[in-house]
Order: sequence, then C-alpha cells, then structure tokens
Amino acid sequence: MRYFATYSFVLFATITGSCQSLLDPSFGTNGITTYDDDGTPDQFYELLMRPDGRLIALGRAGFDENEILVCQFDVDGGYDPSFGNGGVFQHGYSTQYDGLWAGAITDDGDIIAAGYSAGAGMICKITADGAIDADFGTAGLTALSGGHAHDVHLLPDGRVLVGMANDGIVQRIEADGSIDASFTTSAIAPCVDQFRINDILALSDGTILCSGLSGGHSAVAWLNTDGTLATDHGDNGFYMPNDTGVIHSAVLLADDRVLLVGRKGAVFTSDIALTQLRADGTLDPDFGEGGIVRVDPGPTNMHAAFRAVPLVEGGFYIAGLTGAGVGSAMSSPFLYKCQADGSPDFTFGEAGFHVEPTVPCGGLTFHGATSVGHHMGVVQQPSGRLVLATWYKTASMTSADGGLYGLFVPTVSGIEGASSSTQFSLFPNPASDRVHLTFGPNEQVTSIELVDIQGRTVHHWPVNGLRTVDLEVDGMPSGVYVIRVTGPRTSVAQRLIIH
Repeated sequence: MRYFATYSFVLFATITGSCQSLLDPSFGTNGITTYDDDGTPDQFYELLMRPDGRLIALGRAGFDENEILVCQFDVDGGYDPSFGNGGVFQHGYSTQYDGLWAGAITDDGDIIAAGYSAGAGMICKITADGAIDADFGTAGLTALSGGHAHDVHLLPDGRVLVGMANDGIVQRIEADGSIDASFTTSAIAPCVDQFRINDILALSDGTILCSGLSGGHSAVAWLNTDGTLATDHGDNGFYMPNDTGVIHSAVLLADDRVLLVGRKGAVFTSDIALTQLRADGTLDPDFGEGGIVRVDPGPTNMHAAFRAVPLVEGGFYIAGLTGAGVGSAMSSPFLYKCQADGSPDFTFGEAGFHVEPTVPCGGLTFHGATSVGHHMGVVQQPSGRLVLATWYKTASMTSADGGLYGLFVPTVSGIEGASSSTQFSLFPNPASDRVHLTFGPNEQVTSIELVDIQGRTVHHWPVNGLRTVDLEVDGMPSGVYVIRVTGPRTSVAQRLIIH
C-alpha cells in the first residue's frame, strides 16, 4: 500500500485487504439483504437512515422495467412491511429509463428523491409510508433540465437544492415541487465546461458547495444563496486541481470544513483520494499533505472511494469499491479507516484497509468507470454497525441485484463515542427542548458539538472554560444524536436522544 501524507514517508506493503469477513450474521441473511424482483438487474445507488436506524435504499429496478425503486428495511436488514408493498415502492413515471441517484428524508419522514425519468432529470416525493405524494410537483414529480439529477440537499426552510449532471446546473425547488425561478441555475457553465455535479451541500452561512468533475478532473464550485458564483471562495469560486480524477461525495465537518471523497489517477489504476478544504475553499494544511491524501492499496487495481462516515473520536471510515482493472466484470466493497489528519488507522484491517472477501458486487465498469457520483450508499446505525448499499452480482455473474451489507466495525464509533479522561454529565436524556451539561472541576473544555447518527455536525458551540452549559435543542428532529466534548488534549462523547 502506498500512502501519501504530511509525515514525510511513503509506506509500501503488499495489500490484498484483510481476509476475515466483517459481515454481521444478524443482519439480513448472513450479513446481506438483496433485492431481485424478476431476475433482471436491479441496483441500489443511495442509502438513507431514519432516526431509529431503519434503512431506505434507492435506485433502479430492472433494465427492462427501468422503474424507480425505494425499499425500506428494519434495523437488521429485513423488509419493513409498513412501507409500500411489503417494504418496496416501485414505480414507472415513464415507459422507459427511470431511476433514482439520491435522496433525503424530510422532518415529516417523507422522502425527497432525485434521478431521471425517460432519460431527463427529475425530482419526486415519496410519502413516509411508501406512496407517491401527488401534491408535489405534477402528480408527484417535477421535470428538470440539465441531465440527470445526481444529488439533493434539503434546506432548513423546506426547499431543496438539486445538482445536475450537465454544465454545473443547480436548481432550487420549493417545498411543493415547483421550481424557484428566482434562483440562478447556470452560473458555473460560462466559467467551466462540462461540470458534472455528483454532490451538493450548503455551508452554515448558506453558501452552496458543488463537487464532481470537469473534463476528467476533480472539480468544486461555490455558489451564493441566490445561485451566483461565490468568487470569495477557492480560486474565484472554484477548486480544480490539474490531475485526472473525480469527486464522488462531500462531507460537511465542523467549522464548515469539507472532506471530498473520490479517486485519482488513470481510470483502471486509480487510487483512493481524499481532500479536505477549509470554509473559504483553501486546502486544509492539517490534513494529509497540504490537505490531500492518496492511498494506493494495490498498484494494478482500480480503487474508487465513494463515501465517508465521520467518527465521533475523530477520523473516518471511507467506503468504496475495488476491481482488477481493465476488463474487470466484478469488484468488492472496501473500508479504509483513517485518523482525523488522514493518516491510516493501523488498528484496522491491513494498514487501515479492508476488502470484504465474501461479497462479489459490480459497478466499476458502469457509467464511464464511476464518473457518476453515487454507486454506493453508507450509513452507521445507532448500534455502530456500518451498512453499505450497492449491488450484488449473482452466481452466474451476468446480472446484479440491489444489495445491502451489514458490517461489524471494531469499535462502536458513530454513537457510543471515544474513551478519554474528559468527563461530563448530561441531563435530561432523553430531552425535548434543553440539555444541561456539567463538567468536572479539573476539565478544560473548549467546544461542544451535536452530531447526528450519520456523523454530520449539526451544531457547534464554543465553551472556553465554562463549567456548566445549557444547550437549546428545541426544534431539532427527533432521533439519536451524539454530544461530543473536546479539550486541548482530549475528546469524549455521549449519546443523546431528542424527542
């Protein structure tokens, strides 16, 4: 494995990934849940999680049917009969070529999903119990320009940002599904050609970050809240390193830092690529080598990192797919665990890298060798179990089914927290409007973060030596969260339930 970082060394080893399976036998059937409606290929592209740990997978049903597919599962990977038809919602808006790339869950439990219908971009709304919301758009769907819709981001006021496949087009959709005509949709195109948006999110001040690729190179653009180019971020609104690659997803961290997840290098011999940016769009010098980490677990293989799960104690699980390169018709999911500064966590796998040996899955030869953002969804459940969604190759290796994989991880990182000497009490728990924190007399606490069960920091409070703090949580969506307390040398977290 070759690892490139700030530590002035390059680590070489022969890596095939750790051989022992991490599949949790209590999840699905021996760790796997698959969807196969009629023997034709079905794919999952996105995975969402409800506050109680139930799972929602989105994608496409069949090459012949080509209908949108939304499945809801209980916490252990069984189909949830309270949703759709036995846990499945499948619908064709057109007679050809329908599918979903991305989605988000509203505060009411409904699902905003985006993808394509009859080959054109669209956004739709599915009710919490698995039916079309006919009050959204036109009969539940809004057609969009700009190619396929690759990602969505819910705004606090109920509107939705949508990132499109063509020309860096961003659209803002009202809560009722109508298109917000006051929002500038095409600020990127005059500056950068062929900008494909794979991920879209909003910083705390409303600035919109779009990431993906342009002309075969990784690319990021920032927009103001009205859709115009935010030229005070990055290089006149852009971050575009001059090397071959693609950004598949972005994760918003504390202080509006952003972790970009993707791949670098030639299509069939690519490396895992991680880039961390500060809020202003400059590279974060505290991460990797000047903000950049590249990991090459095997020089002849293709490694595409798709998602990152931030850990309470710092660091990340990076999830992706690996294949044998040119002509490869199958691939396997991998996890790479790294520290907060991007260095490998040597307690996990082999130098931080684990290939799941028992799961043949596909995708690296699809869609221009993974130029599209969402070939995998990943969440961490309240129990700490990681669940991956992509697709599962059948025994004949000629077709694929949608697949969920429940994986044990060595520590319960997403919720139970890290061990340290810093201690605090938290009351009440569960809470509905306010949480009272008290710190020990010898503790030096500098900040408090509220983290959701997908590892995203939703609030950050500076403390600077206070012994007691009251945190307002009124209006927060019900669910399981983490209160993370940090000091100059320590960090600890406790689980908080809000209802």
